[in-house]
Amino acid sequence: MKNKLASMKRRSALLFSVILSGILVLGLIINVIWPDRDHSNVENRPLQTFPALQLQSLEDGSWTRNMTNWFSDQFVGRNLYFHLNYLLKKGTGIQKIDDVYLGKGALIQEAGAPNEALMSQKAQTIQAFHARFPLNTSVMIVPTAAQIDQDKLPPFAPGAFEQQTIDSFYSQLPEDIHALDVGKTLEKNQNKYQYYKTDHHWTSLGAYHAAKQFLKSQGMEIAYSDYERMPVSNSFRGTLESKTGSVFLKDTIDIYVAKNNPDYLVTYNNDGNPVPTIYDDEALHRKDQYEVFFGGNDSLVQINLNTDSTRHLLIFKDSYANSMIQFLLPYYRSITIVDPRYYYDDITRLIESDMITDVLFLYNYNSFQTDTSLLDVLNSAIQTANQ
Repeated sequence: MKNKLASMKRRSALLFSVILSGILVLGLIINVIWPDRDHSNVENRPLQTFPALQLQSLEDGSWTRNMTNWFSDQFVGRNLYFHLNYLLKKGTGIQKIDDVYLGKGALIQEAGAPNEALMSQKAQTIQAFHARFPLNTSVMIVPTAAQIDQDKLPPFAPGAFEQQTIDSFYSQLPEDIHALDVGKTLEKNQNKYQYYKTDHHWTSLGAYHAAKQFLKSQGMEIAYSDYERMPVSNSFRGTLESKTGSVFLKDTIDIYVAKNNPDYLVTYNNDGNPVPTIYDDEALHRKDQYEVFFGGNDSLVQINLNTDSTRHLLIFKDSYANSMIQFLLPYYRSITIVDPRYYYDDITRLIESDMITDVLFLYNYNSFQTDTSLLDVLNSAIQTANQ
């Protein structure tokens, strides 16, 4: 009897091995004959295509590495596996995939560790820039969902420290720079839909609350009823979904148009082809639907508005600003938008040519305390102005 059971186990193990080997061989054959994909919409990243066989790549081992990546990226059923892996981790109580918490009804990006040295350096540089260009200057560092929506974090997840870092940064700025503590404003509206569930950005509603605070600091009052809300997508799945393989969660994207919205023209990167809107409808048919605002990030965007205002605003920003600018349009004669990550021209000349009267630094916490491109742009402007 024991011999019979042992024989059955061996046959079962052999059968399982044969089936598994068959699946792998079949997958390899299908992978070879199936056309390669160069991009994954699910993971929102480029995929490894079949590597060309070259002597140098064989010698340095890169061909073998690329071949491994090719098999992993092009494996038939990868998208299904990606989502099943998320469900397995979520079901077994795993709280975090990479730097993304699997929260209560939301994915929340982990707050980065504070870089106090870089934050102090930025405070000094902004102060030096303001001293050289004594314009009406404001700074708004936006806490992320890890700070504002802590109630959605998994049990025992460490609390965020973003607000303390922002407060410390603001304390280093002179009194004649408006340091806007938008964190308290967002916390007061914590029960509202201020951050996307599948993306690291704030929603248009979160941006509205920040815009209201900013404009109030400039002597201008706005109300929610001043704008018409227009839902443009209910199928947005953002960068955090792409990182984790999350299923079932999706977001709504709203745009807001002021009832007194002026006519305006938008020029990108001095291309000489102005368009009459800040919205890119084609982005709603792409993976990153947040790009409906300005079509994404450009080094330089200039908006000329048909208003009676005499104020010309310059914004140094990351992508959080993209959804807030829609609320500012009626209140300026022009808005000049610089993304320092991609900008290499002369800010001094831009300030003069665009007749800048106001400056706003607008960043989310994570990007502000890691990115160094703003320092390069500001220091270059200071050096040019001092020549």
